[in-house]
Amino acid sequence: MLSLTSLILWTTCMASPIVFSHEVTHYGSLIKNIYDKYGRTGVIIASATSHLSFEKTSTWHELTGMLSNEGISALIIDFRQFENRLKVYIEKTYPPLIVIDLDTVEALHSFEIITKNADMSYSVWLIFFSGDVDHDVCKYCREPHGNLFNLNFGSKALISCCASKMIEEWWSTQKNHTKRQNVARLTNENPGIVWFSQKLISDGRQSMDGQILRVTALADLQIKNKRNKDLYGDAGKFLAALSTVMNFTVPNIIWEKTYGAWNRETSKWTGILGRIHRQEADLSINSIVMTSERSNIIRFTTPIMSGVYQLHFRKLDSARFTWDAYFKVFAADVWIVIIGLILTAPIVLTLIEWNARKSHFLPLLAKHYSFVWGIYCQQGLSDFPDETPLRIIYISLMMSALVVSATYGASFMSILAVSSSFSPFSSMEEFAGDGRYKFIVPRNSSSYYEFKNSNLTLMKKMMSLMKPVNSLPQTFVEGFQQVCKDRVALYTHEFRKRLLSNLIPCEITSINTGKMETVAMIVPRNSPYIEPINHFIQELTFEGIFRKLVKNSNPQHYEYGFQPAHLQGITPLIVVWISGVLIASFIFIFERTSYLSTQESHIRNRRGTKNNAKHPH
Repeated sequence: MLSLTSLILWTTCMASPIVFSHEVTHYGSLIKNIYDKYGRTGVIIASATSHLSFEKTSTWHELTGMLSNEGISALIIDFRQFENRLKVYIEKTYPPLIVIDLDTVEALHSFEIITKNADMSYSVWLIFFSGDVDHDVCKYCREPHGNLFNLNFGSKALISCCASKMIEEWWSTQKNHTKRQNVARLTNENPGIVWFSQKLISDGRQSMDGQILRVTALADLQIKNKRNKDLYGDAGKFLAALSTVMNFTVPNIIWEKTYGAWNRETSKWTGILGRIHRQEADLSINSIVMTSERSNIIRFTTPIMSGVYQLHFRKLDSARFTWDAYFKVFAADVWIVIIGLILTAPIVLTLIEWNARKSHFLPLLAKHYSFVWGIYCQQGLSDFPDETPLRIIYISLMMSALVVSATYGASFMSILAVSSSFSPFSSMEEFAGDGRYKFIVPRNSSSYYEFKNSNLTLMKKMMSLMKPVNSLPQTFVEGFQQVCKDRVALYTHEFRKRLLSNLIPCEITSINTGKMETVAMIVPRNSPYIEPINHFIQELTFEGIFRKLVKNSNPQHYEYGFQPAHLQGITPLIVVWISGVLIASFIFIFERTSYLSTQESHIRNRRGTKNNAKHPH
């Protein structure tokens, strides 16, 4: 009886019998090539032969030694042990490369019994058919009938069929039918196998032959059409394109209210995550943030988008200034210098003039205070002093007032010009320290438990600002609606804002929090559809179609226009205007009274001078 390796080398190399060591080397390089291509953690060689021949035992022993020298662990077992070992491997280990040796019809049916209770999408299978003992095995290999190996859509079974130089891939979309395609060709040259185009292989594996795919989605305005309760927008376009390429049907969408979380009372996952975890759905069309906790219960597809988490606020209207907005133009130390100059300069001016004229001190002080205040209000002097020191000080004050006024006006006008994108905060720390806004995240989301269970000081402050659980939004659309109605900030991925940009009824501004996350769709952990879905996503990403779908999705459009200004928004403007009128009126009355008093004093002095001239002593 020929050994397994002799048969393989004879069929792959199409040569006369060759030396034993060359057989092992070529066979080992073939397994290593497949092992490296699919990234396995080890090799398991299983055979139905109960009593191995000396030649086969020696061949496999040397083969395992050669694989070990390459850093690949290998294990040789028979079918009696393989069924129990396979259950343990599926539950506890990362998938190895499983090599199956079938040389009789009896071995074929033994393997059929094993696969009835096995997940054939668990690992990569390399199955060798050798017909030197039983030619019926080669007959089945060339024309497989039914689905003896219980393959499914996600199975990865590579077949070496007797004397054929082709490596085939087998899978199934129906219970009683096996589909096949050529994926590689054996050669006499190193490394002994030539793989065909991966795109051709993937394209050949995409069709599900019209099978039903159970799809779950979040029942929000982003993708749910209220009229016919169907998908629309970018999610609807993506699902339509995917169903066309993979040839599956979606009779009904399984709608859920939340993304889901772990419910400690029922010990179950809720929402979309629960549907996928319990295998009640095959795919979630919603993009979900990838976390380690979630990856333990479901499987993520190829990432769709990466980005940062942001705090989203409603943009401040042009008239919505806070009470201290007028003072934020300058820093506190600048205001201290300006106010100090206004308070001290009149005192210096009064002392200089009082020392020269010896007039009444308080009237002089009041006069210079009015002059200095008028200078900083861009008014001229009614009487420019004759003294040189006073002139120097007044000219210096006028120049400083001109610089201050120009700087203040330019800064304040820039705020007015960009008021439509003005954000009330510049960082999460500033938001947590302010306390005027409430904080929201979707109910029972991963973000909620992230803040709830964190021991970091900043996270605790944010949690203290969070609205009660019953008031939190169930979906991101509801969250943005709360942002537009109330004084709240929504914490979510920047990807959500881009997806929902046409569903947000107001203008939003955002600040980055520094946290990076990746979003993807989800499938059950043992999903047979993960590879074609990933292939489709990669094609869309490479061609830029996915971004185009997101960008062009326009199910509903809001015209923002110019919003009317309410009394609450313009209260600071009105108060400042009224205050300015009152202060100006007070100054006007004071100046008028002082002027009249000064005029009367001059008249009396003139009269006294004339009387003294008429009646000299």
